[in-house]
Formats: sequence, C-alpha cells, structure tokens
Amino acid sequence: MSVESSVENKVFIWLPIFCVLGLFPLMIFRIVEHDWIIAALDFSLIIILGLISFNAITGKDQTFAFSAVVSAVAILPVAMVYLKGAGAIVWFYPAIAVIYYFVSPRRASLLSAIMLMFVLIIIFEQLESFQFFSTAISMVITVVCSFTFAYQKRFQANKLYELSHKDALTKTYNRRAYIDTMDSITNSSMDNQTWLLLFDLDHFKTINDKFGHSSGDDVLTQVCDIIFPLIADNKLFRVGGEEFAITMDNQNTKDAFAFAEIIRTAIESASIIPNHQVTISCGLSELQHGETPSAWYKRADDALYQAKTEGRNKTVLA
Repeated sequence: MSVESSVENKVFIWLPIFCVLGLFPLMIFRIVEHDWIIAALDFSLIIILGLISFNAITGKDQTFAFSAVVSAVAILPVAMVYLKGAGAIVWFYPAIAVIYYFVSPRRASLLSAIMLMFVLIIIFEQLESFQFFSTAISMVITVVCSFTFAYQKRFQANKLYELSHKDALTKTYNRRAYIDTMDSITNSSMDNQTWLLLFDLDHFKTINDKFGHSSGDDVLTQVCDIIFPLIADNKLFRVGGEEFAITMDNQNTKDAFAFAEIIRTAIESASIIPNHQVTISCGLSELQHGETPSAWYKRADDALYQAKTEGRNKTVLA
C-alpha cells in the first residue's frame, strides 16, 4: 500500500469516528427535546459515517460509502435549515469544509453553489434585509475561500506528485512510480493479460565515453520523446540509468510482441546521433497468476539479457 492510500485510509477511519462522537450527544439532546425529525437526520448520518469507517477498517471499496456521505453532507444542512429555520445555518459552514475536503474543487463548487442557492431561498423571508445580506455574504465568502484553499491544495499535491513520481531528465515516471504500479498490478485480481516490456539502450556506456555524458543525457531524452507518442495510455518508466519499462494491459502475445517491435524499430530508424546508430534491446514477459513484482521483473530481465547475448537490437519473449 502506498503512502498516499495509507493516509487516505486513516482519514476514512478516524474522521467519521470523530464526527460520530460529535453528533451522538446532539442526537441524544434532540431526542430528549422530542425533536424527532432532526434526531432521525442525525441518526442517519451517524449510520452512514459508521459504515464508512467500517469499510475502511475492513479494506472494502469506499466508492458507495464515499458518495453516500458527500450526498448526506450536502443535503442535511439544507434539510435542517428548511425544518428548523435560519438558526440551523451554522451547519452550512462545516458542511462546506467537509465537501471541499473530499471532492475535487470543481465538483465541490457546484455542490456548494446548489446548497447556497437553496439555503438562501429558504431563509429569504425569515430574516431582515440587513441580516439576510450579511448571512449571504458570509456564506459566499466561505465558499470562495474554501474553493481557493482546495484548488491551491490540489495544485500543490499535483506538483508534489510530479516531483516524487517523475524523472526530471526524461519526464518519464521514475522508479518509485514503477514500484507502486507493479505492486498495484500484481495485487489486482483482474486477469487481463498484462505485460511488462523492459528495454535498455545498447552500448550506452560507449555513447557516454565517445560523445560525453551531456550527449548521453540528450540521447535518453530523445529516445523517450520518440516513444511517448507510441504508447497511448501505457506508462513509460525509467527504472534506472538507461533501463526503461512499459506496462501494457489487454494484449495477447502477438499484439504485445508487435508493440515491442514498434518501439524497437522506431528507435533503430531514428537519427539520434549523426553517423552513429542508437538501438535498444527488449525483454517481454506476461504477468502470471499469483506472480510477485520481483518475479515478473526477473523474467523480463532474463529475456532482456538474452536479447543482449544474441546480438542486441532485438526483442525476446520470456
């Protein structure tokens, strides 16, 4: 499990628990006051939050529970204002914070705009003009600030992901991203003919020694630039040095081998260094049922080694 997914799982476990601890006394108070409708709303939200925490603890899929809690958080403040009047507006503000935490800024802005519209319609005749406009302004400011903070957080998160998962020189995914992807693929129960294409540049040390390390870096960059348009939705990883990997889904043996040959011949035919041909050797292996990432990699690496020993500039199937 990656660091990101581990942190997210802890959020889904503990945040609902803290919310339940805050809501439970309020539900009891409303039962004592015979405020049955609001108590029922509190109870419904407690059940939903409990299911989310339970699903996170047991490792179950969070999609349904996630959708349920976002819907409940969006609906309940509006329902409470409708039932209890303008005094229940205080629940609008934490609801906005929760929505912007869990949902992308664009979707959260749409939900918050709908919530804001309904709440303002409900309280329009309940408050005096000055109080209404003051409340409306404070709600709009809350929404705008929440959007700004959430958008900035998303932007920074994307930047951090780029820094931690992308290779600065070639703009490919780096070894950390490769390890995460291999773990994710091998932990998946889907049987969809997944392949690992491992390749590296032939005689790359000679290129560095003859033309210099800066030229070697240029060769790596140009090779990746040639491959990027050919791989569609597949990912290109720089595993280390001049060694790269590509993962492919839903490919039979014939198509996977043909794809590897397209990559190899594209590099072979490219004019990367004047008067010096650049080539790659490829090892190709299909993921076997129950196979570990290291075992899968070793079979591809063995095939790559065979391609090297058989004269280089060829593809070998494991």
